[in-house]
Amino acid sequence: MLVHLDTRLGEVVRHYGVWAYAILFLATFAKSGLIYVPLIPTTTLAFTAGFLCSPMVNGMELVWVALTILVAAWLGDIANFGWGYWLGPKIAKSRFAKWVRLDWIDRAETAYQRHGLQIFLVARWVSVFRSTVPFVAGSSRMNFASFLGVTFVSCLLWMGALVGAGYGLGHNPWVKEHLSSISGGVLLVLLVPLVVSLWRERSRRRDQAIEPDNQDVATDGT
Repeated sequence: MLVHLDTRLGEVVRHYGVWAYAILFLATFAKSGLIYVPLIPTTTLAFTAGFLCSPMVNGMELVWVALTILVAAWLGDIANFGWGYWLGPKIAKSRFAKWVRLDWIDRAETAYQRHGLQIFLVARWVSVFRSTVPFVAGSSRMNFASFLGVTFVSCLLWMGALVGAGYGLGHNPWVKEHLSSISGGVLLVLLVPLVVSLWRERSRRRDQAIEPDNQDVATDGT
């Protein structure tokens, strides 16, 4: 049922009443909190939940849907951070360590410090990153207070966009059919500032690496 919950949520509401919120919470939490569960379609699920709150359907309460999805996604990220914090050192010491680029963990820590909110906003729209980004954040020992802040904002914006779109546009057949394309467009918009920031940072490091070489050449010439 969880695998097809996005298309059966209305049926679940009719049969289970208020327990539908618990099922919605479970599905959203599992997607973010169990390291990686690719089969649960939480993007379309949040959109469908928003649609069921619209006046023409009136099957669920908007406030409760918003709170359920927001809290479930946020707690899921926190759980996945905990998995990374606990399992990261164990993986580094295990026989699987030779397949893990440990220098990536150090780079991840630096990236989260500089681009934390942008990374989490992008990850929210990509299924595989939605789970792995909090896990790596825990493995890299990202500051927990900073993590709580950026992941809450990313969950809030993600939930607001999808539930709001479902509430206002869920009755439109074209929007339903092209939700994946619309999500991809949102992802591209979020990627642009992150890519620009990373490119500028890389250019700055390259320039800083060139300057000492030029100084050495000038010193040898004198």
